[in-house]
Amino acid sequence: IPQREIGESYVTPGKMEIEVSDVRYPETVERESSYETRTYEPESGEQFVLIELSVENRDSQSRTAPSENNFVVIREDGSEAETFSVYPGLSSEYDFLAPVEGAAYDGGDLSTNDSTEGWVLLRTSDDVTLSDANLRWRRGPLLRNSDEPEGLVAQWSLQ
Repeated sequence: IPQREIGESYVTPGKMEIEVSDVRYPETVERESSYETRTYEPESGEQFVLIELSVENRDSQSRTAPSENNFVVIREDGSEAETFSVYPGLSSEYDFLAPVEGAAYDGGDLSTNDSTEGWVLLRTSDDVTLSDANLRWRRGPLLRNSDEPEGLVAQWSLQ
């Protein structure tokens, strides 16, 4: 499995560049839409992982950007921790206000040399020591416009 540090990118065989450029472990998160501001807190037994994600299509044909649902936290022993995106995940209507300011990551189809970036809020079990964990991306079965093998993976150290 290709291992990366935060700030490093992984280029898939299909020329999709995926970069996790920042990671935070907030106690709460504030998001804003045109009609409300919401504060999110992890459920009992869970913790948040907030990642800044950017994806660029370097291929000569349109490709579908990875979903935030294709990321999972990996414990130090290599086992997967249950990981869920916190909705509204794909809604670009909701911008992040705190602890970061910016748009939510919104995947979708990317034309040649197009890119998308934003923040993804994940929740995982609070028994995971995040400073010893990794964040893994796995190509899912529903990725359109891809001739890449299902199960293709890369991961970033959360240390």
